[in-house]
Amino acid sequence: MNLLTSRLPLREYVGSDVHPTHQWRCDPRYLEHAPSDGYEISHSEELIERFIGWQSTSPRRRWQLAIERRDTVELIGSGGVRTKGETDTADIGHELDPRHWGNGFATEAMSRLVTFAFEEASLRLLTARAVCRNERSLRVLERLGFERAEMIPTGVIPDGTVWPDRYEYHLHG
Repeated sequence: MNLLTSRLPLREYVGSDVHPTHQWRCDPRYLEHAPSDGYEISHSEELIERFIGWQSTSPRRRWQLAIERRDTVELIGSGGVRTKGETDTADIGHELDPRHWGNGFATEAMSRLVTFAFEEASLRLLTARAVCRNERSLRVLERLGFERAEMIPTGVIPDGTVWPDRYEYHLHG
C-alpha cells in the first residue's frame, strides 16, 4: 500500500528501513519525547519486522508506513493507523526524524493518514496520544481537528514501557 501527498510518499516498510529508523530513534531530540533514554538496534529490528508482518494479515487492521521525502527519497519518519480489534476505532500516530521537524511534514503525513482512515478504511473514531510536553505533536493534532479528551498520567503500559504524562485526543469521522 502506498499513500501520497504533494511532498511525501507513505509506503510499506522494508527490511532496509531498520538503520535509518534506528538513527532517528537514538537522536537526543527524539528521546526527549520517548518512553526510553535510548534504543538498541535489536528494538528497531523487531519494530520493523512487526510492521512488515502486519502487511500480510487479512483482513488488514494495522497499517504502519514509512514516510519518505519525495525530493530526496530519504526515510524521514513513520505513521500508522492501528484498529482496536474488530471495531471502527483506531489509534493513529507518527514519529519524525528530528532533522526534519518544522517543515510541515508531520501535519502533511498525518492529514493523509486521517483521510485514509475515514475514507478508505471506513473508521469512525481516531485516537491519538502525545507526550504533554511535546508541543509540536500537540499542535499537529489540533491543526487536524483532534480534540483533547483526557490526560493520561505517567504510568506503565502492558508491555512494561513507562510513558510520561500524555494527552489523548479524539477525532470523529
